[in-house]
Amino acid sequence: MHFQNLLLAVASAIFFSLSVSSESINPNGSINLVEDEALFTFEYETLDPHERNWIGLHKDRSIGLVQNGVKRSARIPVAWVYAPEGKGTVRIPAARLRPGRYTGIFCAKNGYDWLASPLVLYFDQEQQPGLDFVVNEITLRNARADEWYGATLAGFVRGSPKGVAFKKGTHAPEWLDLGHDGIIWGKPGRAAQDITFTVCAIRGEFTASIKVTIPVRNRNEMMVNQLRVMSMSLGSNHTASHDNQVRFIVESKADIIGLQDDNMGERAAKLAGALGWFYWASKESHSILSKYPICSTMENVGKTGRAIISLDGEWQMVSFWVAQLSAQPYGFCDGGMSADQVIQRESDNRRPKEIETILRAMDTDLESANITPVFLVGGFNAPSHLDSTGKHCDFKWPTSVKPLEVGLVDSFRAARPDPDPSPNEGITSVDKTERLNFVYHKGSGLEVVDSWVVMASEPEYGAVVTLYNVTDSIWDMKMRRRV
Repeated sequence: MHFQNLLLAVASAIFFSLSVSSESINPNGSINLVEDEALFTFEYETLDPHERNWIGLHKDRSIGLVQNGVKRSARIPVAWVYAPEGKGTVRIPAARLRPGRYTGIFCAKNGYDWLASPLVLYFDQEQQPGLDFVVNEITLRNARADEWYGATLAGFVRGSPKGVAFKKGTHAPEWLDLGHDGIIWGKPGRAAQDITFTVCAIRGEFTASIKVTIPVRNRNEMMVNQLRVMSMSLGSNHTASHDNQVRFIVESKADIIGLQDDNMGERAAKLAGALGWFYWASKESHSILSKYPICSTMENVGKTGRAIISLDGEWQMVSFWVAQLSAQPYGFCDGGMSADQVIQRESDNRRPKEIETILRAMDTDLESANITPVFLVGGFNAPSHLDSTGKHCDFKWPTSVKPLEVGLVDSFRAARPDPDPSPNEGITSVDKTERLNFVYHKGSGLEVVDSWVVMASEPEYGAVVTLYNVTDSIWDMKMRRRV
């Protein structure tokens, strides 16, 4: 794979002045793009080698600078790689990047002091001569006998589906039609069962295939009798590339996801397009992804937002809330602070007030949770008292106590009531003993089967997944009427 529509990288003409760090690191090195190698391959050289030196790419709107270059920006690059040698070659795959203008910066020791003058890079699109799907297999949302069904597979093509034609492969049922654009539609017959089949993608001389499963319910079954709910951060190191995010979500088998660190809703929209899902996005960077239709939404109330999701028309609905509470400062019970000091620090960062505001907004939904089950998921940026052991001082963290006071259930501790055997669940890169991601629920129609943490490649947070059995008295009433 070589450069196609890439303009030459040029030395940045951007004016900057250097500050002197405590270690007096000077930009005496160099960074250059290698034209005859795959995108983006850099040659670099420095007189200050270190195992934590790194090369990063920043979008044009953030080139790693702040006012007059007096201080380095802490903005996270869109992609990066370590460059530990005095002289060497490294590669940042272009598959992680969108077309556009980027700035390449060579920095020292996990910091933002330059080791070389930056580069400005332009590229239109990485040209992929082959064809591939992001995942090898996918389970789509449930179908039901005698009811019309639709889905799309185009978003699972790696890169762009432009120029790709889709065709049925093996074991495709007669009731199912597949358009050349990857759209699936049809009506399963009364005797239809779960189906697994292959779909082929063709572009020029290249082909790829994906295994597709569609669970099919009979006419008298609930559409969704098991539901997987996930709380997940899209933070800087968490499944950083779009393809990795899609793969991670597919492999989790989640049905509804509460996202945090969503870059003002941008990633939710892109992921929903690839997955063929529904979404609600917030400029506060917490969003919702759902396999099933979103009927209505409520805009942000403080640090939360809500979507009413229809699992099966008006007969089976859930109220899904996502939240992301304020982050730093973060007070540790075992960090030499008294309980009063921790409470004060929590109050200073507004987390207790934020969770109170969220729970007040949920009040009406919580009152009717036995009719429409309620979920509250998100990153609370504080531990839970349910995870407390002796070394955690048994501290009553307000953000975990208050949800229980209004009848919400911490699904993870419902499944795993003993905190001692699993001290690293939901780890962060800062402290590997604190669980900061949560899936709460309320409603007699929900039964926790299991709950676990799914780890991606060096995440900021472990994503929490809870599997529920779902019962529904309203659905039972519908069946009695039908009989």
